[in-house]
Amino acid sequence: MSIYLHVGQCGVQVGEEFWSKISKYSDEDKVVRNNLWTHGGDGEPQAMFIDAERKVVRKVARSTKRAKTGLNVMNSSVTTRRGCGSNFAMGFNYLPRVIMGDDVIKGNNAFGQYVVDERSSMLDACLERIRAKVERLDAFSGFIGVHSSGGGTGAGFGARLCQELNDIYPTAYRLWNIITPYTQGESPTQHYNQLLSISTIHESADAIVLFNNDDIGKKTMKNINETIADNMISMYLPVTTLSPPSGGISTGPEPWEMIRSVAPIPSLKLLQTRHLVEDNSNNPLVWEKLTRSLIGQFPHVRSTGTSCISALCVCRGIGKGSSPNPGLIEKKLKVFIYYIIKSYNCVKWNPFPIDVWMDHRNHRKSISVCANLTSSGHYIEGIIDKSRLMFDSGAYLHWYSRYGVENEDFKQSFEILQRVADGYRDAGK
Repeated sequence: MSIYLHVGQCGVQVGEEFWSKISKYSDEDKVVRNNLWTHGGDGEPQAMFIDAERKVVRKVARSTKRAKTGLNVMNSSVTTRRGCGSNFAMGFNYLPRVIMGDDVIKGNNAFGQYVVDERSSMLDACLERIRAKVERLDAFSGFIGVHSSGGGTGAGFGARLCQELNDIYPTAYRLWNIITPYTQGESPTQHYNQLLSISTIHESADAIVLFNNDDIGKKTMKNINETIADNMISMYLPVTTLSPPSGGISTGPEPWEMIRSVAPIPSLKLLQTRHLVEDNSNNPLVWEKLTRSLIGQFPHVRSTGTSCISALCVCRGIGKGSSPNPGLIEKKLKVFIYYIIKSYNCVKWNPFPIDVWMDHRNHRKSISVCANLTSSGHYIEGIIDKSRLMFDSGAYLHWYSRYGVENEDFKQSFEILQRVADGYRDAGK
């Protein structure tokens, strides 16, 4: 079982969409409920909502209450009295004290409870409450982080949290979902924040899923958050392929198995996802339509020489509708999907580049792909080039040195990401 960590404004808002969608069918799907909701937690999810400013968390809490989703956000939140000013250094090193809530337990270190008082820093409070959630679980596997890379709390504190959890829980997996800013710019320091955040997380996480706002398109903020939430739900929720044959309760191995399948080399761990869904489930040609659309999800591969290191495809809703033979559909889908992705320039050195999972539960028919593409190296090179231009001119460096991030820290981040870019370039040869 996993614990989700929604950090910063972006991470918290994505978390709202993610958990609101799940709450709509959690009562009818015991596997989902057992994996994602705290036992006896009164609507408390296996998640943390963390932000340096309290207003976003409170807004999400009010919104979920009005929607009557049953989601208890405040009992799983940690906030402070001030933000991090779109500054990685503030989020990473400046750790203000938490705002006390009525749900905080003082002076009791019993099983499943936590000790947080007015002297606790944001980091201490988060780690203590995470520990309490871990101890409640019957089977704990790892963490799934969600935040942006262009701001302060998400980029800085999200990276710090990943680093700390790596030290405290070395055997747990860490799957980090990073939402990257628009290329045109959202903040004058976003390139620095991306450089420092992704390089730090790359050293501590087992895999990083990149959600590029430019790829999602110019939609409303809610549409973007819904798109990211749909991608996460399609990839991380239980599937029939990995469920126990006896029909017992799944322990939620999907994120861990995804890491093993799509990020087989520790130095090449940047992943990209695509999600296709068809609402007209009664259409007899629904799967043909989805697989044809799948071809268009990698239009840049052949034209740019991008290679596919590995890919995972998840098909949901196989048994939904009037399908006369779901088993036959599953077999045909596996073969067809394998050859579609295989044709898009899979690297020769990986003997098993493609994996396909199926889920027969009563969800909408959908196909989702998580791929490890060498084009991630080009994206990293773009971050390096833009950050280097600012760094060489000395722009904004005093904002970071004020909070403990010096020139040597920047140089180390440049070196880490350059190794990542070089690794992807070599992998595609």
